[in-house]
Amino acid sequence: MRAVSVQSMILELMRYNAWDQQEFAKHFGCDPAQVSRWLAGKATPRGNFCITLKEKYDELPEKFA
Repeated sequence: MRAVSVQSMILELMRYNAWDQQEFAKHFGCDPAQVSRWLAGKATPRGNFCITLKEKYDELPEKFA
């Protein structure tokens, strides 16, 4: 299994679900500005968010992710 960056997981989930940053934030219960910081590499999500993000990413069809 290859290592996947947080940014890549977020972008793949957004692309698969046709979400913008606002919609992603709504579905994950976080601030859209925080999503922007994660995507820019200016911050890293912590704790339960990382676990939830990885679980949702792992649910993507393999040929998509």
